[in-house]
Amino acid sequence: LRENMFRFAISWVEYDSQNRESSLPVLLKSLSLHELSHEFLSEEVSPHPMINNSLVCSRLLIDALTKAVSSSSFSCLRGSQLYCLGGRNENKNVLFSVSKMNLTSKQWESLSGMPESKYAFGTAVIGNKIYVCGGTTGTNKFDTLESFDCQTNTWSKLQPMQHARNSFGMTTLNEKLIVSGSWDTGSSYSSSVEQYSSETNTWNQLESMNEARCGHELINFNGEIFAIA
Repeated sequence: LRENMFRFAISWVEYDSQNRESSLPVLLKSLSLHELSHEFLSEEVSPHPMINNSLVCSRLLIDALTKAVSSSSFSCLRGSQLYCLGGRNENKNVLFSVSKMNLTSKQWESLSGMPESKYAFGTAVIGNKIYVCGGTTGTNKFDTLESFDCQTNTWSKLQPMQHARNSFGMTTLNEKLIVSGSWDTGSSYSSSVEQYSSETNTWNQLESMNEARCGHELINFNGEIFAIA
């Protein structure tokens, strides 16, 4: 039934794509993509050009594919490869495992695990590397930064952040990492922002956000960073 609802929504948009394509993200959210099967997401949703051409729709697809693997893993997309890292399983065990799915062949592959088990961390891709920042075990919060080389399947530890963070925003700008906010304790959040340069392996403090927050998204749009909570 849900698969047919997706097909109907796509057909409705395609009938008048010029006026209706902007409605597709709202339709996909209402369909609860994560309740679709992993096979359907991979074989029918993933290849659709309207999904691939929309940043919001692509993100919804990635989130749905991730939940098909683990309800609490963290993901990032590099080319046609979807990487799922760490998180927690249904028993609330904290994981360090890493796997990737080729969105073309629909095949999964296990990769070298993270140096530490954790969740609520940030991920970003620059070149051939996936950067994993911060996170928590539920009791310990990390300031760590590690990079995963997608070509050699190896991890490297890099210069830690100036502040430990979990449930924070992370993105890239001009080949640099940008992180902001964090959940501290209780109802206390952070507004601090840091920038990492892989060329110098250093962090610099940037101007803080106007509001402290956690669990938000950082979006790089035309060279400007937006914090969306």
